[in-house]
Amino acid sequence: MNKKLLFGIVSIIVLLIGGIFVYFKLNEDKNDDKEKEINIEVSALEVLSPLEVEDSAKASKQVKENIVKIINKIDDKNTIYGTGFFDKSGYLVTNSHVVDLEGEITVQYSDGSVSKAIIYSNDTLSDLALLSVEDVKVKALPIVSTMNLEVTNELYSIGYQLNLEGEASVTKGILSAKRVASGIEFLQTDAAVNSGGSGGPVINAKGEVLGIISLANENATLSFAISSDTLLLYIDKLIKNSEVKYVTEKRETNALSSVLKEVNYKE
Repeated sequence: MNKKLLFGIVSIIVLLIGGIFVYFKLNEDKNDDKEKEINIEVSALEVLSPLEVEDSAKASKQVKENIVKIINKIDDKNTIYGTGFFDKSGYLVTNSHVVDLEGEITVQYSDGSVSKAIIYSNDTLSDLALLSVEDVKVKALPIVSTMNLEVTNELYSIGYQLNLEGEASVTKGILSAKRVASGIEFLQTDAAVNSGGSGGPVINAKGEVLGIISLANENATLSFAISSDTLLLYIDKLIKNSEVKYVTEKRETNALSSVLKEVNYKE
């Protein structure tokens, strides 16, 4: 065989082997990075103590200091903002529609510091998600049953509405009704909620969580929160059965949209 031809064949083989090695090495490094990315350890958190006596101003202040803004950067042009709070298990609770478009997730605390986060588990039917967060800097919120909550009782919605700069917003309302769809209990309230408030806590005047905001109509005069009783059931379920489900199209984060359609809820 011609020596030049032989040399050429050997060179091509060497290049191919080298290319294959580099390809697998790069993918190995990517997989290693991915493994590192998803390995955020979660541990139990201290729970914020509720007030002994009702005081909506104090309750709102201490809750605001222990919730986070969620920033889900989809790409350079699209970012979804929401709100979240921690359960005693150490997981961050929010709405699925805030995080189920795949992106880079960070959480921002009231002092402006940030931590990296990833989805641990989510459920699009209930519109709930649990996130694992690095270096948690706040306390978990106390979650109480709404069994004794009655229509016209006052409640407060807290969240980073409209992605306004600075502290979270607090709005006041009453329990207008309790409604159930597909086993999910909703608290209907007239507390104003806008985009960005999704995933925020609904509390009483002692700072106890009664539910998690999920939906509002277009002019923010009517909103729905998933009740704490349903929330506690789903937190347990999502911890035990970790599964991440992303959606492929942008989900509406305001109005009675995706979640109510999914549970066949009628206005």
